[in-house]
Amino acid sequence: MDDGKNKEFIENDENINPSPIIKPLSNEEKEEILFNSSTLVEKRNNFLQPIAEGGSEIVSFNHANEPLSCSAGFWMKKNNEDFIVTAGHCPDNIPTLFYAPSFHDNYLIGSMETRVIRLYDIGFIRKTNTNLILRPVIRLFDRRFSQFLIVGSSEITSCGVHICKAGQRTGISCGFVTAFNSVRTVGGNLRIRTIVAEPMENNAGDSGGSMFQYNGFNGQSNLADAVGILIGGGLPGILVAVGMPINIALEFGYSLVTI
Repeated sequence: MDDGKNKEFIENDENINPSPIIKPLSNEEKEEILFNSSTLVEKRNNFLQPIAEGGSEIVSFNHANEPLSCSAGFWMKKNNEDFIVTAGHCPDNIPTLFYAPSFHDNYLIGSMETRVIRLYDIGFIRKTNTNLILRPVIRLFDRRFSQFLIVGSSEITSCGVHICKAGQRTGISCGFVTAFNSVRTVGGNLRIRTIVAEPMENNAGDSGGSMFQYNGFNGQSNLADAVGILIGGGLPGILVAVGMPINIALEFGYSLVTI
């Protein structure tokens, strides 16, 4: 409410008996009246339908029925079917069902039936739950910032490029590419064609999360290109992140869904 614009109305009505009840809106109430406000979007997300976005938590279960938590990468398509690309090491084995956790329940996403964990580390969850909504955006971890919209993909071809990752455990963190098309040992396994970035905070549960860079088209700060998925990190206390380039998924015949 603009108190300046309403001052005259309030002053003219001061002598009305009973006096009009004028209650300034709280910041949250002001935000809720905007159809696309972050508060309203969040409430729609939580109560209408389950949603999976880049960096959202996804869960599978091992043979002991214990949850294994990872992060969603990007929404992709192949043969007119919907998939979530994530780290191949997330489930114990395949085929394995994945779920999107919520306050009330775990909502089925679908099954990971395809993965590559020899030299690469990438897997694809086929969406079978028609009530689940996939969105080509990065999860909004902090309402102080705009939500990143995925508008394309980029190949990392030089060091020094600024990129970010989104993971359900540590949110969004950013750093600079220190190696690309590199060979790394991650979790005791040899990985090729990796992207390495630092300093970039990450932890268990962030695996599979989106790696992206600013697109900057027309100066818009909330547009992003997919560059890869997170597959692991460095030693404790060392802020190093290792990712698989999104180009690997494209080479396997998947296409990236964008805004």
